[in-house]
Amino acid sequence: MCEQDSSVRVYALIGKTFGDYDIYGKLGYGAAFGDFAVSSFDQESGSIRGQTIAVGAARQVEGYGKVFAELIYDDFGDSGDQPGGYSSDYNAMGLRIGFTQPF
Repeated sequence: MCEQDSSVRVYALIGKTFGDYDIYGKLGYGAAFGDFAVSSFDQESGSIRGQTIAVGAARQVEGYGKVFAELIYDDFGDSGDQPGGYSSDYNAMGLRIGFTQPF
């Protein structure tokens, strides 16, 4: 993949509370969309798909919501709609940090 435009992930989640922390794991399916090289000078749009896993922790911040951090691993091997017979072995590791607040 030369340029990734977007990605999507669908997870199943399981977790447990330990003291003040929610510790969880996710397992699911994901896809990445973007441009693939079909020659030295040309690119075409395509996608790759595969498994995605994540582990994370969240903690309540009194009166504000929850802060969380997740480590995400995607393994989108030679899996799909890749133009020009291109074959990729896409693996990516990412860190997601955020804050959630109830409505």
